[in-house]
Amino acid sequence: MITPQTATPNSVNAWQSAIAQGAEGGNGANVRAWESAGAGLTFDLEGFDAQALTMPPAPTLDSPELAAEISEVYLQALLRDVHFSQFRDPSLGTQFAPPVDCENSNTSIADAIHILNKVTIDNRNWFNSDGTDFRDLFDNTKLEAAVGNLFFRSINLTEAEAKRKRSRVTVNNLFRGIAPGDEVGPYLSQFLLVGNRGINGNDTVLKRTDGLIRYGSVRIDHRVRTATPCKNYMTTFPEWLDVQNGADVRGLETYTNGTGANAPYRFITTPRDLATYVHYDALYEAYLNACLIYLA
Repeated sequence: MITPQTATPNSVNAWQSAIAQGAEGGNGANVRAWESAGAGLTFDLEGFDAQALTMPPAPTLDSPELAAEISEVYLQALLRDVHFSQFRDPSLGTQFAPPVDCENSNTSIADAIHILNKVTIDNRNWFNSDGTDFRDLFDNTKLEAAVGNLFFRSINLTEAEAKRKRSRVTVNNLFRGIAPGDEVGPYLSQFLLVGNRGINGNDTVLKRTDGLIRYGSVRIDHRVRTATPCKNYMTTFPEWLDVQNGADVRGLETYTNGTGANAPYRFITTPRDLATYVHYDALYEAYLNACLIYLA
């Protein structure tokens, strides 16, 4: 049996990137095992069996939808140190600057909106495919005049595509989902920020704004570990290739131990904070916390 430690490549010289070569005290990264390898063999005793539920097929390689998904993921990475308050119209509340100003970060919310509304496959844009508003789609005005809205009206969406397609990107729906209510309210759920009160009606030591959730006689703090801002991963081909080949580089990310915006823990403020939360959350942590807030 090939174990993660003996799989190929398994030596420091077999990896291409510095991060994989330097892992395990300089001995080179181990090879990761499969996550939940036995999950496909399980049988649920309650509710639907796992094999009874399906997902829609991934978008085809030549589709405007896939181009939109790739662009969204890449732009989310570029904007992961932006303050969440900037993901809304200024008229809806104060917009705060990023906690830390990253050098060489020249992508803004406005840039992301502009790019997503322009990215095309065969002159078709996923967010503008209904042809209701295709102005400023092309930097080349002659091309825009020649194409008109022919492609956007003839994209021929399937019923499933029509249900998951979103409208033209704005600051109020940037990076939001397609479920009911996804475009309502702040980007970040308030269940990830607010707390509840003390253990009885006379205990006033806690306020909802403290962000502490009462769990019996103890408390749960909403603050997450602050990951080092402005730090990028898998931005070179060797790093990407090593990860694709199974290099186990988990646990090599770094965190801050300073003050202010670089305090060890803080409320979820940026997409990087949210990624840290998802990276280490317990299986049903968010839902349990929301339930505890309601029950109090």
